[in-house]
Amino acid sequence: MASDLRDFYKKAVSDLFGVIKSEDFGPEFNTFFREAEKSMHLLINSAPDVSILSEILQDAYSLAEKVAVMKPSIGKKLKRIKDNYEELINRAVNKSLIQSEEKRLDKSATTENLLCPECNKPVSRDAEFCPYCGTEMVKCMACNSVIGRNQELIICPKCGGSAHLNCLAKDNRKCPKCGKPLNERET
Repeated sequence: MASDLRDFYKKAVSDLFGVIKSEDFGPEFNTFFREAEKSMHLLINSAPDVSILSEILQDAYSLAEKVAVMKPSIGKKLKRIKDNYEELINRAVNKSLIQSEEKRLDKSATTENLLCPECNKPVSRDAEFCPYCGTEMVKCMACNSVIGRNQELIICPKCGGSAHLNCLAKDNRKCPKCGKPLNERET
């Protein structure tokens, strides 16, 4: 998980607590707010994934809502911070997920060289749809992997099923699905 994503969550928590600590709630509450902020930062640093980060931030928002009941004068500030960070974090999470998927696809593309037949971008061997253009991927009847644009395939004239050319025996190419002799087609 990107460290800049954690930074967004930490900044959101800090900004919420900054507004809360700007008010005088008395020494016990002020100590509680300082400790709560510290604890949330520690949790954010050790969170294993985005769903946990989101839960921590939701806890901070819940606390801010309760504080706003005690001090209505800061309610609008806290809501504005929440709204701004929710939008920023959603964009950052989406960007992080896209970058992660692109890295995964690039890695699988370099080892398998699978390209979408429609947009010619890399796809993973187990993809159902192209993550770039949404085209449904054709799967090999023999190995159940994606048949990429740059791979040779055979199409069954009877059932229309497809298979990688190299997945079938060279001397007796029959459809693994219906048993009919197969025709070759290169892509």
